[in-house]
Amino acid sequence: MVGIEKMCRVAPGTLELGEGNQLAIQPSPHEKYDNVECVVRELRKSEFAADMKLGFVGNEMHPREEQK
Repeated sequence: MVGIEKMCRVAPGTLELGEGNQLAIQPSPHEKYDNVECVVRELRKSEFAADMKLGFVGNEMHPREEQK
């Protein structure tokens, strides 16, 4: 996971592997969208992607855009 964090230029600890192939992604509120997109893209390429349970943590911290 550290390799993906470095390659995609996200803060250390953004990815956390839990029990049963559960992977939590908790980007900083100031993280660039392109960097988070890179993380997801690289995770989907990994050899255990089919068995991985992926979830975002802390979405409620990010402001929602007003819909017009």
